[in-house]
Amino acid sequence: MSRKQTRLVSLLLCGLLLSVSCGSSDGETTSAVTDDTTSTETTEPASTLPDKDYGGIDVNMLVRTEFKYEFGAEESGDIVDDAVYARNVAIEDKFNIKLNIVDVSGSWATQSTFLTAISGDVMSGSGEYDLFASAANYMLPTVPEGYYMDLYDVPYIDLSQDWWSQGYVDNMTLDGSLYLASGSASLNLLENMCVIFFNKEMITDYGLEEPYDLVTSGSWTIDKLIEQGKAVREDLNGDGKYNEEDRLGLFTCNNMMIAQTISFGLPFTDRDADGYPVISYMSERMTTAFDKVKGYIAEGLLYNYTTSTDTLDLNGSMQQIFQNGNVLYMAQLLSSAQVMRSMETDFGIIPMPKLDDTQDRYYTCVLENMTVLGIPTSVKDPELSGLVLEMLAEEGYKSVVPTYFEKALGAKYVRDEQSNEMLDLILDTVWFDFAYLNSVTIDSINHLFNSSLNGSLVSNFESRRPVFEEKLAGLIEGYKELKQ
Repeated sequence: MSRKQTRLVSLLLCGLLLSVSCGSSDGETTSAVTDDTTSTETTEPASTLPDKDYGGIDVNMLVRTEFKYEFGAEESGDIVDDAVYARNVAIEDKFNIKLNIVDVSGSWATQSTFLTAISGDVMSGSGEYDLFASAANYMLPTVPEGYYMDLYDVPYIDLSQDWWSQGYVDNMTLDGSLYLASGSASLNLLENMCVIFFNKEMITDYGLEEPYDLVTSGSWTIDKLIEQGKAVREDLNGDGKYNEEDRLGLFTCNNMMIAQTISFGLPFTDRDADGYPVISYMSERMTTAFDKVKGYIAEGLLYNYTTSTDTLDLNGSMQQIFQNGNVLYMAQLLSSAQVMRSMETDFGIIPMPKLDDTQDRYYTCVLENMTVLGIPTSVKDPELSGLVLEMLAEEGYKSVVPTYFEKALGAKYVRDEQSNEMLDLILDTVWFDFAYLNSVTIDSINHLFNSSLNGSLVSNFESRRPVFEEKLAGLIEGYKELKQ
């Protein structure tokens, strides 16, 4: 989401939910959070979409079973579920339709199930599904297959609106076309933002600089994080090694190491004169970052947790270890805040650090299994699909996202006002890269940093550069053929 979106959400919340802070890209903030939900009355902006009567017809949306809650929640008393439910009812009432949320398995391991459902519908021309939502990492590689409509051509979809992630739109549009989009229609964009959790009690006990102050001053860097971690690090079991059984400074994992690369502002691609992505991965700054991280791992100052190949299991283990109270900083998904709400020791949330003081801003990575949305080319009524998809995003922006981000996380899960300010900053600095989101196609370029830690990043990159460039060229050619 753009800064404009963050500000509008904040303004809406002044009357609807909470008074919120406004974060800027350099970490400065302009106001504090209060919990006054009754003193101000405002009118929620009307929908930009026209009222239409479709006579109660069914609109079928295909989603991942594992993330059905994003779109198919029922009234439950949970404020986020209720907001999703209310959004769907508002859409049904506005267009006189029945929104059916159809779910099939769509995890990384069962991606073929979801992709078969989409491709089968398109190839048969049945038009069973009007919309779909699934994981970017395995949906994007299939764009050249021609399964998805160009969203710029769909009536009523306005990709310039703040309920569509402008960072995504800018970086994923190719040849003036965008076939899958992300934004406020999906909670997954928020949940998959990569952040740093810190143990507030340890900061106080060891007399360390306040992390919030470091962020707002622009001096929150990887070196500063490691400096503080070194001050608390202790080999508690006396085995001469540093792992999850000891007191740790920085606790991370492979996915978060990828996110850290992004947070250093290191692009995988740039655009050439014709607007097409070209590999720009290797640079002096990338080498500097790699040498720094590799050195910190070797010194036991950065602990990369790799005990499980199952991401959910690994995340759960990390969350539990952090809650045990012997980790100063943990890199994890924002969704971990909900899991750790019972933690006795207070924790705070801040963005991932910069590489150094010369970096222009903070950059927040969103893991590439985030939800993207689209319309199959077999759809019977593109106009109706466009109306529903646009309103899913618009109403998500006005009600679901504020409820999740400001009320659920802010008031229920996050322990202090400054963390709310940091959440604004984190949301405001979300950043995407074409090759990163298309890593499945481009020979897993996102894992190059991690896979090189026992050797040389430069030599590893140079040996694989021809493959990266060939895969990217093939992907771009596939996009070009869609325009013919």
